[in-house]
Amino acid sequence: MLERVEHHNGVVTYQSPILRQTGAPHAFTTRIGGASKGDYTSLNLAIPRKGGNDPNTNIAWNFRLLRQALDLKRAIRLEAIQDHADNVYLDPSPQPLHPDQRPHADAIITRYPGKMITIRTADCVPILIAAPDARVVAGIHAGWRGFVAGSQGIIHAAIQQLTAQHDLNPAQLRAAIGPAISATHYEVGEEVAQAFTQGGHQHHVRRDLGSKPHLDLPAAAHDDLTAAGLQPQFIDTTDRCTFANPDEFYSYRRDQGRNGQMAAIILTPRDA
Repeated sequence: MLERVEHHNGVVTYQSPILRQTGAPHAFTTRIGGASKGDYTSLNLAIPRKGGNDPNTNIAWNFRLLRQALDLKRAIRLEAIQDHADNVYLDPSPQPLHPDQRPHADAIITRYPGKMITIRTADCVPILIAAPDARVVAGIHAGWRGFVAGSQGIIHAAIQQLTAQHDLNPAQLRAAIGPAISATHYEVGEEVAQAFTQGGHQHHVRRDLGSKPHLDLPAAAHDDLTAAGLQPQFIDTTDRCTFANPDEFYSYRRDQGRNGQMAAIILTPRDA
């Protein structure tokens, strides 16, 4: 189970005991401890946008606060434009990417020390993965479309790339599933429920929570990880719901798009 960590500078994160054993620095952020105001209060880590309501200077300062909290002052951010698809980005170089070079991907894999994978969410499921010795790490963004994208979904696609490219057995991998919207608060229409069912996730369509179907994305993530070969004892989880805890988390659904974003970050340590 993820543990809540209150850092010296006021930033609050959740961290995984299982990932901690690998030596990979990591965190699932909350909205607590930053500089942003209004709907974005306060640790907004969204990709800065021209004309956005949260000044880029706030977001840059929030990342600085996160680095201070985790003692990662030299970390190089590695991020993608997330499209709710099954594209996986294999980091090809230790060199940083220019912001204009951000790939379109919902999973990122790197073996280069100091490259800080950054996955952004505000209801979707963030997943962090590390080899047992942390020599390679990955981050996944999984919304309902990502679960059913392509032939097997984003989680299977990422695990296949990770194990094939780095000569790993999936049973060796360690993973953590971060805070996301719970089934109780994720009501969907019949067309989405049907798409989820046709994508192999019929067991995660709940019809006992109201007049309309609900999706259990965290449970679907756990089952996709085990189906891809990970061992249940090496997967950390949490019961924290982004929708139900407005003091801790941003939620796109709860706040109707007037929200910031959390980040799930992981990197290979420089001495791995």
